[in-house]
Amino acid sequence: MTSAPAPAAVRVGGWDVTLIEGDALHAPLRWIRPHAEEGDREWLPCHVLLCSRGDEHVLVDCGLGVFEDAFEEIPTRTTGLYELLASVGCGATDITAIVLTHFDPDHSGGIVIGTYPDALEPAFVGVPVFVSETALALGEGRGQTRAEHAEHLVSALRGAGITVTGLAAGDPVTDGMQLRGAPGHREGHATVEIDDAGGRFVFLADALHAREHVEHPEWDTLNDSDPELGLATRRALIAGLLGSGTVVACSHVGGFGTIERSGNGPIWVDLP
Repeated sequence: MTSAPAPAAVRVGGWDVTLIEGDALHAPLRWIRPHAEEGDREWLPCHVLLCSRGDEHVLVDCGLGVFEDAFEEIPTRTTGLYELLASVGCGATDITAIVLTHFDPDHSGGIVIGTYPDALEPAFVGVPVFVSETALALGEGRGQTRAEHAEHLVSALRGAGITVTGLAAGDPVTDGMQLRGAPGHREGHATVEIDDAGGRFVFLADALHAREHVEHPEWDTLNDSDPELGLATRRALIAGLLGSGTVVACSHVGGFGTIERSGNGPIWVDLP
């Protein structure tokens, strides 16, 4: 097994934003390119994001954790979340807030430790958790669908005294950082936006799964709960970011980029 690449980091306003890869899924290549050959696979990274400003250290998404075996017939590789944070000089007790973009297993499992489903405890004692209000409804059993894994997580966190807050679109996580709804991929899916001191950054989470999906957003509907809505959301995000110079990152794309104009339409351009 090869080791994960070194974390990528960028400065946005007063924030240091670090994209850390520790987990990965050996996913069908058709998840990325629908015309790929059946049976072709590649390792799809699962990133966590650390946003630091002074004494604030906000962790966005938490990797597979207790759900490392949740993907049937898809091999995974995992690295402990504490180890990942230590690799960038951050201890578990330094984390001041956690944001989950949604409750999919590869984004939420590391928020707890122990044995799923009935012997779970918070991985970050006393640290408040923020999700979209729609995702919280899902975690409380009030969603349009049932997601028992989300319900187990919310129950375990609250049972240990952790505050789990549902935010409306545009509500602040902290000054300069907001959660915004990005529906279609999954119920309650959201992006995270930093707009601080003249710098802007958007973590697109699972709104895009590959660089190619900027140019071909229609390729990225396979894993959406509502493909039509997911495609509309994806296109709206791309249009809003196009040519703005906003730094972007995604859960399953290595490194940072911007969305720029080309002769054939929008493209992802990696930051140097």
